[in-house]
Amino acid sequence: EMPTGRVLTYPNNFIFKHSLTNVTKNHLLISHRFSLLITLETDYKKANRVLEKAVHQTFEQLLKRSDRYFDDNVTDLTNYIPQVYHSIEDSGISFTIWFGCRSGRFRQVLEIYTSNILDAFIAEGVELAYNTMRLIK
Repeated sequence: EMPTGRVLTYPNNFIFKHSLTNVTKNHLLISHRFSLLITLETDYKKANRVLEKAVHQTFEQLLKRSDRYFDDNVTDLTNYIPQVYHSIEDSGISFTIWFGCRSGRFRQVLEIYTSNILDAFIAEGVELAYNTMRLIK
């Protein structure tokens, strides 16, 4: 599901015995993802429209910043245009957002995306959900 098409698999025993660092020498940008959950009662089509608009506006905003979150040498950003996917989960509808940014800038970029999405959800009345559990006797 990664826009780069690269999937790496390591056995658990390798990860527990060795330190693992994600170092990409040939790729200046790295794909990241985060998820959020809305209630089942919320209109998911409306939430999807609001989310896609907020995510794409954030991407355009990041492109225009002087402290560039994308490397100047990368001219083709089509693989890093944010993508929004959704799925049904036990506690609600989960949206997963994939986006690309320069290595080492994940936290700053994630905060910008999150703030813009939360502002858009508040303005449009989209309710976030929280994880729930079912107890069966």
